[in-house]
Amino acid sequence: MKILNLKVLQENQERSLQSLGIEVVTKTVSHNQIVNYCANHDFDGLLVDANYKITTTLLDQLNSLKFIIVVGKSLAHIPFEYAKKLGIQIYTTEQAYIQTEAELIIAHSLSCLRNLKDCNREMPLEGDIRFNQMHKLFSQGDSLWGQTWGFLGFDAVAERVVQLLQNWGVKFMVAGEAKPYTTNNSQGQNKESSIEPKSCSEETLYREADIISVHKYDDDEYLIDASSLNLMKKTAGIINTYHPRVIDEVALIDALNDEKIGFAALDVFENQPKPEIQLLMQPRISLSPNIANHSKQADYLASKMATQQIINIFENLKK
Repeated sequence: MKILNLKVLQENQERSLQSLGIEVVTKTVSHNQIVNYCANHDFDGLLVDANYKITTTLLDQLNSLKFIIVVGKSLAHIPFEYAKKLGIQIYTTEQAYIQTEAELIIAHSLSCLRNLKDCNREMPLEGDIRFNQMHKLFSQGDSLWGQTWGFLGFDAVAERVVQLLQNWGVKFMVAGEAKPYTTNNSQGQNKESSIEPKSCSEETLYREADIISVHKYDDDEYLIDASSLNLMKKTAGIINTYHPRVIDEVALIDALNDEKIGFAALDVFENQPKPEIQLLMQPRISLSPNIANHSKQADYLASKMATQQIINIFENLKK
């Protein structure tokens, strides 16, 4: 078996595949050259990252492939069913990133509630001369305890946020249908507890939630626009690690400037990798450069999962 690895597999995993007799070609190939390159080298499989644009047109031209593995958190635009009709299986490693993204969402919430984003901006500048004033100002943050967390959409990451915060005194609500599920006790005891977030309309969620995190995406329009922001509490905040086109950023800046909402936390941006300067300079926003789906542990696990998927395919082909 021969596969093209677009530099997404870690070296130790690549070596383990080669030790089994699987030929791994590791190379950077531009998107507009991938069809010709694959046609000239007779690959069975292709490994790409989650930012790689897999379209129906591309799949038509790569129909000699047996499989594609997306190493990263895949987005909803990947045409799984169309690929299946062509005889191409598409595998993902998105399960590897659930914990990492949930942790960053919680970290952003704490950064905003406890004024950490402001401390980190101002302490290096005047922490030595305004320490007592900063102590008085920034110690008036809010605890997560007693907050109502609203989920716009409810995916595996949202479930993990609930699991991680189940003992933090946080209430949960979901716009749409929320399924109850059972989770192990976080203290390591052999006990299970049932978690059932409150289901509500989107309007109710905007009006009642103290923190809203985004877990879905609409191709046609913003999920959060000026009308949505106008419904929110003045102290409430929004966290988006899901997709760059979820929030109307102009409306968000206006809402923050006019103090219609309390804060925002953004890991993805409409114009990334060059976010608008108004976002970067807005003091009510906690910022990160699209890192929600990445950590050393998650990237290692994703590479390991991709490797195991290839081994499974290889073993099945030998049968």
